Amino acid sequence: RIAPLWQDDAVNAIISALSLPQQKNTLYTLGGPHEYRFPELIQVIAKHYSLRRGSIAIPQKIINAISTLARYAGISILHPDQLQRMACQKAYDNSTAKKNLHFVPIDLDKGLSLL
Repeated sequence: RIAPLWQDDAVNAIISALSLPQQKNTLYTLGGPHEYRFPELIQVIAKHYSLRRGSIAIPQKIINAISTLARYAGISILHPDQLQRMACQKAYDNSTAKKNLHFVPIDLDKGLSLL
């Protein structure tokens, strides 16, 4: 899953954190207000741009194999660390940032409308 974050929300949170000296050495997780699976994300973006797009689920093992073969052939598709990040569970608990930084991220539809 992925929680898209509008760049201005990230910048504002960083500025807020830097302006609060008592926040030194505090770790904040920043993510958008809604988590999407990749097919959902594709559909939201495609709908915004009035496009028709589908997606095909490819098992992680096949992606790993294709990436490895491509790397041996000198083609850089995905790096191993990218594959690991795609597969790992991500946590998007914004509660500390909301409390300390007044972090209120906008949703993806709103962000797309600002482009």
